[in-house]
Amino acid sequence: MRVENILFVCSERDPAGMSIASELIGYYGMNKVSPNIYIKDKITLIKIKGDIVYADRVDQKLEIKPDVLIFLSRHSSAMKKKTLSVHVSGNPTSKAELGGKPFSLAPSHPIIMKSILSNLNYLALEYDLREYSVTMEVTHHGPTDITTPSLFVEIGSTLSEWKDAKAAKVVAEAITISLEKPLRGLPAVGFGGPHYAPVFTRYVLNHEYAVGHIFSKYVISDEINDKVIKEAFEKTFNAKIALVDWKGIKGSFRKQLINMISKLDKNILRI
Repeated sequence: MRVENILFVCSERDPAGMSIASELIGYYGMNKVSPNIYIKDKITLIKIKGDIVYADRVDQKLEIKPDVLIFLSRHSSAMKKKTLSVHVSGNPTSKAELGGKPFSLAPSHPIIMKSILSNLNYLALEYDLREYSVTMEVTHHGPTDITTPSLFVEIGSTLSEWKDAKAAKVVAEAITISLEKPLRGLPAVGFGGPHYAPVFTRYVLNHEYAVGHIFSKYVISDEINDKVIKEAFEKTFNAKIALVDWKGIKGSFRKQLINMISKLDKNILRI
């Protein structure tokens, strides 16, 4: 079913976000109603001055509650890897170095995230962006004080990619197709693996699951607690399924994690 009440957010200091926003404004024929707000019917795009990892409560200032909030963003990486990526925001541990609160997660939209990932994967080949890796990322930064099901769509990882007009066009097209014709999927939460979540990326692309929050092997430690794990399921459309990258979790914490998930009466699938 088509998603109609949509909120896009980007930062004026982010060249990738601004490029994607420009494509979306043109596609939807959005009208500028104030210096930083564009609207067309039930679609709103907001340009903020600060970094969007600090955009807490950005969705709580609108008259109409959106069905989905999509953050348009650049992705930075020391590896300088060319990426088109999706993920949801949140801080699974006590660390909140890039916005949001510790042990707090934003609500995800696993269905739209699966749809955009799939369309990015197809369009990157269609537009000959084969040098870009299409991937999911794990949950790793703010904002966290969001009430709308949300996700980040990003272009990485250097200024060259952020200003790549073709990449921005691919991202914008993947978003619009996904909102008009979302795929179906079973909501699930992912556990284990590295930052770029290759196992979950492949699984979402090739199976019926729609993964929202993903906790990487780096955050599955003594700090992980029942409360934040429960929140991950609640904020992934009340998912009933835990996908566990079995080899992507340190053995010393695997049993502890499985016990926590089992107490929540979730189905555990080793992948």
